[in-house]
Amino acid sequence: MRRPVPHPTHRRRARRPHRLWLSCALALGLAAAGAAPVARAATDWGETTSIQIDRQPAEVFRYVAEPEKQRQWVEGLEPAAPLTGGELKVGSRALEALLLDGQRYEVESEVLALEPGRSVEIRYTNAGLELTTRYEVQEAHGGTQVTVKSRSTFKTWKTALLGPLITRTIRNKSAADLESLKKLLERDKSRTAEQPHGPGSQAERASATGARAASPSSAGVQG
Repeated sequence: MRRPVPHPTHRRRARRPHRLWLSCALALGLAAAGAAPVARAATDWGETTSIQIDRQPAEVFRYVAEPEKQRQWVEGLEPAAPLTGGELKVGSRALEALLLDGQRYEVESEVLALEPGRSVEIRYTNAGLELTTRYEVQEAHGGTQVTVKSRSTFKTWKTALLGPLITRTIRNKSAADLESLKKLLERDKSRTAEQPHGPGSQAERASATGARAASPSSAGVQG
C-alpha cells in the first residue's frame, strides 16, 4: 500500500518555526544596530563618552586607573584578583568580575598602554567578548575632562548576534559610571570646602599662639 504523500502546505508549516525564529533574531539585531551589520570587529574606537569634573587631573586619574578607586564609582565592580605583582604597569593582568542586571560576568584584564596622569588602556576578555577601554584625562576649563573610549570584538556567533545590545549596554553604563565619578569627586570637594571653621590649620594655630605670646597681657606688662 502506498503511503500518502504529505501535502506541500504541511511541509511549509513544519519549517515555519525555525524560519520565524531566525527572521525575528536578525530583525531585532539589525533594528538595534540601525540596520548596520550585526557582527563586526571595530578597527577604531566605536564608542566615546566624555564628562567634565571640577577636580585636578592628577586626582581624577587616580580614581580612573587604580582598581580600589574604581570600585567607588563603577557600579557592580567586585575586588580584582591580581595575576601579576607590583604596581600598575603595561602588562599588568587581573581577574575581575562585574555584577550587571543580576548577572555576574568574569573577565581577565590586561593593561595595554599607560601614560601616568594622562591615560590608561585596558583590554577585558572572556569566552565570547573582547572589550578594549581607554581612559583619557586632561585639564580643561580649570578642571578635568575625562574621556572613555571603547571598542568590542565579538568572538562567538551568539555575542555577534547580540552585539548591538551589548554595545548599547556598554555605552549607557559608561555614561552612568562617569556621572557617579563626577558626583563622588565633586561631593568630596564640597565637603572639604564646607568644613567648620574651628581652630584652623596648624599654621594658623601657630600664628595665633605666637600673637598671644607677644601681646602685653601675656607678657605681664601693666599699663
